[in-house]
Parts: sequence; C-alpha cells; structure tokens
Amino acid sequence: MASSSSSYSSIRQDDFQADHPCDCNLPSRVKTSRTPDNPGRKFRVCQNSMNGKSPSCKFWQRLDEDEGRTDGRKPYWRKPEESCNLTLKICTLENEISICRMKIEEEKNTNFVNRQELDKETLFTKQWNLTQLQMHYCRKVSFFSFPVEPEMLVLPSYAPLPLDLEPQPVLGYLVQLDLELLQLQPVQLDLHLQPSIHLLQLQLQQVL
Repeated sequence: MASSSSSYSSIRQDDFQADHPCDCNLPSRVKTSRTPDNPGRKFRVCQNSMNGKSPSCKFWQRLDEDEGRTDGRKPYWRKPEESCNLTLKICTLENEISICRMKIEEEKNTNFVNRQELDKETLFTKQWNLTQLQMHYCRKVSFFSFPVEPEMLVLPSYAPLPLDLEPQPVLGYLVQLDLELLQLQPVQLDLHLQPSIHLLQLQLQQVL
C-alpha cells in the first residue's frame, strides 16, 4: 500500500508466519499497529516490505478481520455472521414494511367500498321516504278528474327513480310502480296536475 508507511509508525514486530504469501518466498511477519487510528490491530507483511531497500515488497494483509475490537471504539468492520444477521434483519424489516403497505392499501379499498355502500343505503333511504310521501300525495289528488291509483307515484325532475340508483328526470310524468316486477312505467300526466306537482316538489325539497 502506498500510504502504509504512515501507518507503520509505532509498530511492534510479534512473530513470523510459516507460510510464504508473496513472490519473495519469505515467511511473512505479523505486526501489531500502535497508531491512534488502528490501535491493537494485527496485520502481516513481507520481510522485504520494511527493509528500506528498493524495490520493496507491497504485500500487506490484515489478520484481525475475524476478531472484534476490544478498545471500545466503533469498529470499521463486522464479523461475517454479524453481517449475515444484519442482512437477514434488513430483509425481514423490508418484508414487514411491504406487508404493512399492502394492508394499508386493502384498508383504503375496503373503506372506499364501505363508503359506496353507505352512500347507496343513504340514497335508498331517501328514495324510500320520497316514495312514501308520493304515495301519500297520490291518495290526496283523487278529487282531480284524472284517476290516480295508490300505486301511482309522482316524481319531481330532480329526484332519482325508486329502486334505481341512477338519477332520471321524469318531470311531467306520472310513474306507475309495478310491485310484482319491481319496474317503473312512465305514463303521460294530464296538464292540469302540473301545479300540484310543483307544490309536491317544494314539499320534497324541504324533506330532503
């Protein structure tokens, strides 16, 4: 290493290694660093790396890669098993985050569907109240020349048809409700009933 000379100040020689790790075919030396940045860390070098001769061998290897630091300082590396455990924990947390996001999306979809169902129920309730009021009104218009049956319903233009969630304008029509088939059949309304329909619309606006 080019910058290894500064790290080798205050280094004590410990012993020799029997192997020959470099091309110099010499046993390597184990050193212990005494520098402030790496105190107590062991590494091995070639005998020719610090003999002052040129060219010197560049072989250098850290030996404490499988040991933990005991000086209380923050380590620069971790044991392989610790790295595997941390990687596993990270994957587990990422998986939990993905599951939580999926649950949040499911809750949003469920709330949206529930809101739609609630709106439908509210609309149906208003339609049912409207139908009851219309039937009550139809019973009171029997004094007109036009015959009105109890199942004949008068709907204002702004009101949606009962039993149908889609709004449909029906101003000027008398709507007959088939109780068996649950169908609405529009029938042309006599013109002399138009003022009464207008009054009914005002009443329905107050109710709704």
